[in-house]
Amino acid sequence: YKHPLVYGSVIAAIGLHLFLRTRIGLRVRASGESVGVASAIGIDVIRLRLAVLTASGALMGLGGAVLGLAVLGAFSVNMVNGRGFIALACVMLGAWRPFGVVLAALFFGATDAFQFHAGVDVIGSWAQLAPYAAVLLALALLWGRNEGPRDEGRGIPSA
Repeated sequence: YKHPLVYGSVIAAIGLHLFLRTRIGLRVRASGESVGVASAIGIDVIRLRLAVLTASGALMGLGGAVLGLAVLGAFSVNMVNGRGFIALACVMLGAWRPFGVVLAALFFGATDAFQFHAGVDVIGSWAQLAPYAAVLLALALLWGRNEGPRDEGRGIPSA
């Protein structure tokens, strides 16, 4: 691709990987892994989580812009078409690490591209199931091998 948003997505993944190794990035990781410890050492977990939520929303917007402008070339109804499920599976299969998520996304992107190169006239709409079948197969094969952050989605314990 020659669209700058594609390169921006790659730069964002590399930047996120480097960011998570900084002091602030370690605080972000601590606020998901162990909320009690993070709040005990003085991290304002609620404020930090809101900031991370805002930044992740911006990155999701960048992903939507890449899909609409760089991949498809225009907005169309149902252009996402269930890819949010695939994105969630990429996060789980990538073990909540940026490069793991990128590798999982490349794998599922290849299965999604399969439907364009498989001769849809011959196979019909069955080729459109390839990415979703690959997601289910990968989740079934790797079930229980990696876990997400322990306290992710949990509130802050009362003092």
